[in-house]
Amino acid sequence: MAETDRLVSDRTARRVAVISMHTSPTASLGQNANGGLNVYVQEICAAFSERGIASDVFTRRGPTDPAM
Repeated sequence: MAETDRLVSDRTARRVAVISMHTSPTASLGQNANGGLNVYVQEICAAFSERGIASDVFTRRGPTDPAM
């Protein structure tokens, strides 16, 4: 895992892809076993953002998931 200080000072690394095969951060919490991993994906992307790093989340889309 990269050190936080290195991420903040290294301005060449400004975007990351987050791949989440088993959850969607857009799913409603508490429905259909949505919960912990959804929150984790949201929080990790928020932490990247606070450090000036953009993130793109790639996940599966189920038949009832909202279109983005």
